[in-house]
Amino acid sequence: MSFALSCAVPFAALQQHRWGALLCVPTVWLVNQCVGFSGLHYPLNLPTLGWGIALGAVAPPATGVASAYHAARPACAVL
Repeated sequence: MSFALSCAVPFAALQQHRWGALLCVPTVWLVNQCVGFSGLHYPLNLPTLGWGIALGAVAPPATGVASAYHAARPACAVL
């Protein structure tokens, strides 16, 4: 479940308005962390916590940039 959420979130976020995406990504990040630490038994050590915090910190700005880029692009057909 954790891997599936991680892969699907960027695509789900781009289908929403910018504010919806900026709320969706941190929410799914938090759920992913809860699943990882409680269900998948991630180790509670400094590197694991550091990576989790780092990924949580960069997810909203990256989503904002991707959402702004997506909004600025003209609509195009998917091949």
